[in-house]
Amino acid sequence: MKREEAALLLKPFLETLESVVAVWEAGSQATGRVDAYSDLDLLIITQDEEVEKTLQKTYEFLKKHLSIRHYIRAPEPTWHGFSQFFVIPDDQDLFYFDLSFTKVSQPDKFTDVERHGKATIWFEKTPLYSPTSFENEEKEKMLVRIKQSALLYAPIIERETRKACKRDSFMDAMSMYHTYLTRFLVPFINLLYRPNKADFGVRYLKNDIPYDVYLKISTLFIAPSCNVISEKINEAVRWYEELKTLLNQ
Repeated sequence: MKREEAALLLKPFLETLESVVAVWEAGSQATGRVDAYSDLDLLIITQDEEVEKTLQKTYEFLKKHLSIRHYIRAPEPTWHGFSQFFVIPDDQDLFYFDLSFTKVSQPDKFTDVERHGKATIWFEKTPLYSPTSFENEEKEKMLVRIKQSALLYAPIIERETRKACKRDSFMDAMSMYHTYLTRFLVPFINLLYRPNKADFGVRYLKNDIPYDVYLKISTLFIAPSCNVISEKINEAVRWYEELKTLLNQ
């Protein structure tokens, strides 16, 4: 099953549900990055007391019309405040459904364009969608939080990486080294080049930063031995310190 086939299956069903007020397509469609491997990422907005019932009806519909390999229900409360499940059809491709459900009165529906793109409206029984910008106060709080997190424990993880290399414990060294890159170096890169997505980690990094910077960080991730890690941690730390100084100016 492909994304287009999934949309043709699901859209008419959702339109018939009285509890559904609107359906927006998010994810790669909203950010203009749809490709052959994209999933179907929907935000389904329901009447306030109908979220769970609508979720269950949608799952039952998919179960009736598809052979399902995996059904994954996100534990609640979720980090984003929506109710969410994933369905992976029982076939050989990489497609899956990513369906989130929220009530009309939910204040944050991920409409900030700088972070989530501009959603495609499948339908709205009541006009709801209004693209917004990432509010400065909220953005500043996030930037402070990401910066503080990127400063915390960096010297410890650096030293644990070096110790593991000295002990020739490759798995420990690789784990600590990648932790250093993802928890300390990448957040600083995000803060410098894409502050609206400072909390996105490495996700979509290739699309949002200069290619030479992406090539530099991606090359650091390739370290097949303790000897290579010992060399590359030096480069990673130098870059981290440069970015820390630059961001503190």
